[in-house]
Amino acid sequence: MLDKEKIGSQEWQDQSPANNSVNDSSSKPWQALFSLAFWRRNSNYILVFAPKCVLPAVLVSTAMIIMVVGNVGFYTRLGNGPMTVSELIGSAAFCLISGLIGLVLFVVGFGRWLFVLTTFCRYWLKLERQASPPDKNTLKEELSQTIDEVRARSSFLTQFWFQLFAVMLLPILIVYLSAAAKLVSSRNLVGGPLFSLPPFADTALLAVIVLLGIFIVVVSFVSVPVAAAASGSPGQSVKLVFSLTRSKLPQFLLLSAVVVFFNILLGGPVTFVRWSAWAALMPNETLQLCIAQELWQGISSIVLLPLSLVPFCQLMKDLVHES
Repeated sequence: MLDKEKIGSQEWQDQSPANNSVNDSSSKPWQALFSLAFWRRNSNYILVFAPKCVLPAVLVSTAMIIMVVGNVGFYTRLGNGPMTVSELIGSAAFCLISGLIGLVLFVVGFGRWLFVLTTFCRYWLKLERQASPPDKNTLKEELSQTIDEVRARSSFLTQFWFQLFAVMLLPILIVYLSAAAKLVSSRNLVGGPLFSLPPFADTALLAVIVLLGIFIVVVSFVSVPVAAAASGSPGQSVKLVFSLTRSKLPQFLLLSAVVVFFNILLGGPVTFVRWSAWAALMPNETLQLCIAQELWQGISSIVLLPLSLVPFCQLMKDLVHES
């Protein structure tokens, strides 16, 4: 059972029980996830919503391709033998410039994804409270209204995401620095490792990366539906994210594992063929394969990312009713 003092300060929009009779999933959230009717209904939602995902998918894919081209070019040139100082500077400059351009595009695309996915969660929550399955025209009307509602909440959302990022900055930095330490101590580093880590330190770094990485993933999944529907202050909404995460951590861990697995399986199948933790920095595949993989991930994300949030919306909708 959730902490009622914390959850009670938050009210989600349009939570009337009378509007929650579209199906019996409200009392059996997990059972609904195994229902063909549930996913058939959700496929209609996503098909109508998918065009809104095209722009962020294009921005992020373009950013990743630019960065991959810069990284592959630089490390390939390093692997071809000695270079002159001017060649080294030129290769490093190309890698740096492409990385900066890609980073800017990625930040813009990531911000756009936040807006789009928040809109999808709010859209989904409204549709699931309707008394009967909506037709296509109703879906489009609801989507238009939801977009207007989310835009009207832009100040709230900006403060919410900023405060959440501020809280999550420390674990993100720890994961980044731990990964960097493992990278520069890896034998696979071009030119050899910069230093060696004791076995226990190497194992500890891996454990930190895995545990904090899982925590970041779970919080990310939980935060989007909260941002979509919470009506309290941004600070209260951030607290709600962690309260929900703590209260139902085993369920969210299971959902996250399943969702990440299917995202990798459908959006990045090459990962199952050749796994490397440093593939983004030192890919062994050909440049054409890297670009093809980024293109496929971008195309598949148009459907996979909103679809990935459906189980979390389903479970969290009922957690709020239970509270």
